[in-house]
Amino acid sequence: MPPHVTTNDTKVATNCWFDVTVGFAGDKAEQTADGKVAFSLVFFDPAQSAGATGEISYKIGSGEWTPLCAAFPVPFNGVEPFVTNVTWDAWSAVGETSGTYEYQLRARVSAGSRSAEKTVSGSLDFVPPTELAITGAPAAGTVTSETAFEYTASAVDTSAVSYHWTLNGVEADTSMPTFGGTAAEGTNTVSVYAVDAMGNRCSPVSCTWVVDTLDPENLAISGSPAAGAVTTETSFEFTASADDATRLSYHWTFNGAEANTTMPTFSGTAIEGTNTVSVYAVDEAGNACDAVERIWIVDMTIPTNLAISGTPAAGAVTKDTLFEFTASADDATRLSYHWTLNGAEANTTMPTFAGTAIEGTNTVSVYAVDEAGNACDAVERIWVVDVTVPT
Repeated sequence: MPPHVTTNDTKVATNCWFDVTVGFAGDKAEQTADGKVAFSLVFFDPAQSAGATGEISYKIGSGEWTPLCAAFPVPFNGVEPFVTNVTWDAWSAVGETSGTYEYQLRARVSAGSRSAEKTVSGSLDFVPPTELAITGAPAAGTVTSETAFEYTASAVDTSAVSYHWTLNGVEADTSMPTFGGTAAEGTNTVSVYAVDAMGNRCSPVSCTWVVDTLDPENLAISGSPAAGAVTTETSFEFTASADDATRLSYHWTFNGAEANTTMPTFSGTAIEGTNTVSVYAVDEAGNACDAVERIWIVDMTIPTNLAISGTPAAGAVTKDTLFEFTASADDATRLSYHWTLNGAEANTTMPTFAGTAIEGTNTVSVYAVDEAGNACDAVERIWVVDVTVPT
């Protein structure tokens, strides 16, 4: 955690005993990123004292004075001051513990019986920004078709705060509290951490959302009745399925009326006649695909007006053994005709039935069955074949 140190001095401070001078140079000490504090000391002695020695100590709060480094020689030439640059590991000095601390730095120079010293005080701030939060849109966990985003970060600190953003792991070229841009298709994550004026950095917070601009695909209906079916059953149950990266809702209609469900399964009771169920899928971002439909017929009405035409006529007596009859009936669907000749089932479901009759009484019977399986009562044609001459 990088520290920052300020001192109560705003210019080079000196304190002279005899003619030896020592002071802290610059307006303030400068921090480095690794928790160290850099400053400069200025020593001057016009008498060019030999054997001068410098010492530097620090004190945290009401603690004891602690040497910052070993004593060091201070060369004097009587003309120019001696300047030495010093780095103080303040982060280690406070036990690498976050907080604010009062400190003192003391510089001392000795040359024979002469000496001088200077003490300055200031504060250390090792407290990172707190209460970091992100507001804006899209909200965390959102699935949206919008690619634009804009977020604002806020944090609490005693000094000015800069904000450092990343989008999907790539650092953004801004330190402002507001960050906006264009997101990619799929999952996106914005992350931000705050750094105060002292260089203290807090842990990052993030916001993750999904951009989905693609419609659901491969929508299909399964279930019964089958497409194009003709049935006497009025109940139906269908299941819709589609492919998408997010959760889907399904929007059904039955014969043009919207159903009160968004579930993948839809069931109910059909009406007599043609029925149509339609469904389309909508993903969490609001993308909707084209609808698909299932059409079938409910037929609970038996064929009507069944009749036989053809020869021989009903009640006829003929020496002709050949016959040919045609059946007809009324129905909304295609009909099959089921014939018998003298009680034996014929191998046909066509409307026309022909063959060879036997000597004596013959009976042809037929009934009609529609595509739903509804069957009407049979009708029959009876006639007599007589090929025997009188005797």
